[in-house]
Amino acid sequence: MAKSNKGKKAQTIKVRGIASTIKMGTPIVTIHGPLPSGHDFYKLVGRVVSEWAHLEHALDIIIWRLSGMDHKTGSCVTASMMGHIPRFNAISALAVAKGTSDKTAKDIETLGRKISELAKNRNRFTHDAWFHVNNERVAQFVSFSPKTKEFGMKDIDEGAAHKLIKEIQDRRERLRDLSEQIQCELSSSP
Repeated sequence: MAKSNKGKKAQTIKVRGIASTIKMGTPIVTIHGPLPSGHDFYKLVGRVVSEWAHLEHALDIIIWRLSGMDHKTGSCVTASMMGHIPRFNAISALAVAKGTSDKTAKDIETLGRKISELAKNRNRFTHDAWFHVNNERVAQFVSFSPKTKEFGMKDIDEGAAHKLIKEIQDRRERLRDLSEQIQCELSSSP
């Protein structure tokens, strides 16, 4: 009679880029190492980083316009802001101080929250380590998240990268719309 391994956890042994998983008494060897230099996936990581930089630049421009500073002077202020959250805080404060409506203030807050959620995905994509698994597929080591409960190697394909790039571009377009909304509202007020 065969012994049942039901309920037993797989054991993983890792040695310099090699992981050996034993399930049901059968060893499975997985070899993973950093993506080779020049791997096409690095272009996608770079594209995500670049798209995010453009999004933050759009936030800077809104701050410069609302504050009335010329771009050079304004950049002295926004260059010291790390990330999108202090930029949104400045936009919100400037817009309210200049007399925007409660609706516009709420729209700023809502878009800020949506971009914060997107920032979590962007940060994972750009800061988690990338690996080449068995010289066949691309994976990323995902640190444990209580929200997703994911941990360990996660296969990532180009579709996921392109989806993230598109989401960042869509939020940047929404920022342009919001900037126009703010400018129209302020230019029509006495």
